[in-house]
Amino acid sequence: MKTPYTDEDALEMIKDLYEILKLDTDLLDNEENAQDLNEIIEFVRMGVLLIQETLKTFQTRLH
Repeated sequence: MKTPYTDEDALEMIKDLYEILKLDTDLLDNEENAQDLNEIIEFVRMGVLLIQETLKTFQTRLH
């Protein structure tokens, strides 16, 4: 199973997710920023999928 993502991509995504954790949630909790919040949610969702696929590939290389 080959994934188009590299280990570096997964590490970069983990760093990005860490930065998202630092966001002030009060800033995102209003109507004006609803679109921004939706984009962040989608970014996180796709990031988790990227990390999952990278880990699956890593696991198959170990076996």
